[in-house]
Amino acid sequence: MYLNVSNWLKNERKRLNLTQKALAEQLGVVEKSVSRWEADTPIPSDKLFALRDLGFDVNYLLTGNPSVPPLSAEEQLFLEKLRGANENLRYRALLLLSGVEPVSEAVGVVNSPNSQVLNSFNRKD
Repeated sequence: MYLNVSNWLKNERKRLNLTQKALAEQLGVVEKSVSRWEADTPIPSDKLFALRDLGFDVNYLLTGNPSVPPLSAEEQLFLEKLRGANENLRYRALLLLSGVEPVSEAVGVVNSPNSQVLNSFNRKD
């Protein structure tokens, strides 16, 4: 299916659980305007700003590529620690986060839905 701004607008509206009527009311336009935008009529730039303020991902509306949400301070700290860790510690962190407990100090046994991912990290010491 060909995706364009009109499809992306509709996808975002549905993601935010808004009807065309509810969106029109929040933007101060008639429902027909939203309907036209979802049928390929260009969205006025002032309405793009209003859509952003309502929680629409404007980057997605314009490009089809969702914005990457910024990392929280906790996520940023975790990544810094993970990147600075040695291979063994990174491996153990992956096991822990995947809910897999190592059988011995050297090698973890992986029998989970994530086993393909984890087995790619499994190594013999």
